[in-house]
Parts: sequence; C-alpha cells; structure tokens
Amino acid sequence: MVGDDYDKSIVDTSGKFISDRPHFITFINSNTEHSNIIRASLEHLAHYYQGDIQFWFTNAVLDDKLAYTYEVYSDQEGAVPRSILIDTDGKAYTFPHVFPSVNVTTNWIDYKKYKSSPFQFKALARMSDMKL
Repeated sequence: MVGDDYDKSIVDTSGKFISDRPHFITFINSNTEHSNIIRASLEHLAHYYQGDIQFWFTNAVLDDKLAYTYEVYSDQEGAVPRSILIDTDGKAYTFPHVFPSVNVTTNWIDYKKYKSSPFQFKALARMSDMKL
C-alpha cells in the first residue's frame, strides 16, 4: 500500500471515511529481516478472510506521511512493526501484538477483542505536505 491507495480506499484527503469494508494495515521497515515473515502472514490472513477484510502492508520508511499519520516511527533504532485495524465505521484500533500471526490475529478480529482496546480512535486522513 502507498499513501494514494489509502486516500482512494480508506480515508480521503478531507478526512471522510470512504471504505465499505475493514482494513488491517501493518507498517513495516523493509530493511529488517522480519518484514518478509510479516508479509507472508498477511497473505495467509487475506486468504482466510477472502476479501471481507483488506490486508495491507506499507513501508513506514518510504511512506512516511502515512506512517506519521498513525505515529509510527520505524526509522528509529529498535522500532517494531505496528498494525492498525480500521472497521466499517471508520474507527481505528491499534493491534496490541508486534507480529500479526494468523491464530492470534483471527482471534482478535473474530471475537471483536479490538472493541475493548484502549487505543481506538477515528481513522485519520493521511498527513499532507505541510509547509511552514
């Protein structure tokens, strides 16, 4: 996923939620060895949900505006991947685990454990090109 995909599929540049399905976005740093493992896990999850939930990964270093929108700073030493679930109401929930493994993630989604997350907020419009 790149920022334009986010703008066209999830939240437009005005901040309006425009999606008809949930999205699970994982921010990775492709310079780390666990990035391919995470990508494979997301592919398994996408197959499990058969399109009912869209699974995306984005390079937080290359798409810094989207990453900064969700306060993901993967270029820092020791930074770990972070995932966000955005439901059909446009509410975002921070996935509490570092690695989105199939069993843990499906359990969190299917049993709506995300609803009790202390980290929930309105899905945000991607950070724009700001000039001071």
